[in-house]
Amino acid sequence: MRRRRKGAAPKRALEDLPPLPGQAPMTQKKKPGEEVLIPPDLGQCQAEIPNGNTFMTFGGVPGLVRCKNKPTYIAHEPPRKDGKKQGSMSLCGSCLAVCSKQIPGVTFEEIKR
Repeated sequence: MRRRRKGAAPKRALEDLPPLPGQAPMTQKKKPGEEVLIPPDLGQCQAEIPNGNTFMTFGGVPGLVRCKNKPTYIAHEPPRKDGKKQGSMSLCGSCLAVCSKQIPGVTFEEIKR
């Protein structure tokens, strides 16, 4: 364990730090046993898609990025048996097709504009 200098400020948790310029504020603090759900974003699809890099790409790191298309549907997960909150997310047409294949029981609602 490292020693702290005499008179140094105590370490702060990430949730206590102010947001950076242009960064959205952190979500609400969780209480033990409580869930915090992010509401559907009507401006951008919330699905994560591969960034196109592989382990063979020079200088690229494989990973996921958020889809940049405008959403057309909101997906609602099926009711949970454990009584926890039900999630929902906004999806574009191409991500909707993938979601309907991968997750059984999801219901979709069209976004009316």
